[in-house]
Amino acid sequence: MPCSIRTASLAATLAASFALAAAPALAMDPVGTITGTLDGEPREWRTLAVPSEGTTTANLQSFGPVTTVSIQGHDLDGGSIMRGVLSIDVGLMGSDTSAMRVDESVGYYPDGMSGPFWVAGQEGGPLEIAFDTLALTGDPSAAGTVTADLCRKEGMFDPADTSDCIRLEARFETPLSREE
Repeated sequence: MPCSIRTASLAATLAASFALAAAPALAMDPVGTITGTLDGEPREWRTLAVPSEGTTTANLQSFGPVTTVSIQGHDLDGGSIMRGVLSIDVGLMGSDTSAMRVDESVGYYPDGMSGPFWVAGQEGGPLEIAFDTLALTGDPSAAGTVTADLCRKEGMFDPADTSDCIRLEARFETPLSREE
């Protein structure tokens, strides 16, 4: 599927990042973590809640029968909310860890959208996302691991360069908000 959940998810990721960056006066609270290594270096990202807006950077959204889980982690030491963003996206046909996956992707945006970025999944390198827990009702949350070979893309419409990849091995744990 050329215009996949990945494309829609990337657009949502960018929109959320721009909204957060455009409103620096908003209080943002770290609520979840993604920890691991990227290209052999220890890293930590945090999912964020914006209480005054009732939103988070880790959410789930339904499109007909498909539920998309989007976990966007921010490097709080990166100097900007727009830099060093890690995005984990999974499209599910079902409502728990056994749900059939219709799409999954990971992206790393070291310079936001102003420079090259790294992807795995439908485009880019191999990807494995495993949920230890996934609650889509009640108090939604997700915890698990991601392992990926993230391959470089010069721009959104450029192909991924599968000869230029970096390794991601990480664990995530975060509450999810439901986006309507």
